[in-house]
Amino acid sequence: MKRTALLCVLVIAMPALAYGDSWAFEAKVTEKVYEFGKSKIVLKVDATKDQSWPEHTLSIYLDGKLMAQYKNVGFEQIFASPDNTFFLGVSNSGIPGTAFVIFDKEGNLIREEKHNFMAMSIYTEISVTLDRQWYDAKNPTVEFVSDGKRLGKVLIRGDSGKTYNLLYRDREYRRFEEPAEEKGST
Repeated sequence: MKRTALLCVLVIAMPALAYGDSWAFEAKVTEKVYEFGKSKIVLKVDATKDQSWPEHTLSIYLDGKLMAQYKNVGFEQIFASPDNTFFLGVSNSGIPGTAFVIFDKEGNLIREEKHNFMAMSIYTEISVTLDRQWYDAKNPTVEFVSDGKRLGKVLIRGDSGKTYNLLYRDREYRRFEEPAEEKGST
């Protein structure tokens, strides 16, 4: 009797589990173009061959010249440093897998992090595949800290309210804190 009841519960619950994280992209090619000064960032999504896992292509142009192109790198939002030298693309979506990407105007990839390699503790919501809530999409409060040539920090407000330095070398992107002033310093 207990086995029959358990089997009935599983049979009823299976459709909900199977379709809880379903999606399909429209079978077409879309391009989103972002312009920041002399830089143009193009995110192309080609869902003509695969509507579940469409190919994403990130292209970076400077003064009309293609500087770099990266396959299967995507984002939902992009932010530029005040001088349009550095860029941060972020995503709360599991497709194509990019959590964040940082690059410069010459197309140099500074850092890309896939959701599969982010620490689970950074997420506030997560589904089997699609939902990967880690940054505050409504108020991300992005800040670039650089000397104009070298990028020192990229700060973003997490969905938990904590601020993370995305250049921190630890997988948990420790909450950003300024070091305390040393006693006796002038």
